[in-house]
Amino acid sequence: QRHRGAHAEAARELAEALRAGRWPRATAEVWSYELGTLYADELDDRAAACAHWRVHLRRFGDGPYAASVRASVQQLGCER
Repeated sequence: QRHRGAHAEAARELAEALRAGRWPRATAEVWSYELGTLYADELDDRAAACAHWRVHLRRFGDGPYAASVRASVQQLGCER
């Protein structure tokens, strides 16, 4: 239970940090990727992960995490 709580808090903090400031693109991309993986893998929140990955792919396109993000989108069934 505490383990999931730590991940939920981390997701909140990352989402807040991304909304709050203008970060260098590379920093924002890493944080965005980490947030998506928290939703998808740790919190098992398919709806939040799919919504986040759509925004991530629109914002960062074919960045270094694109293949992993697309694999997660497919695994989660976000296209359905």
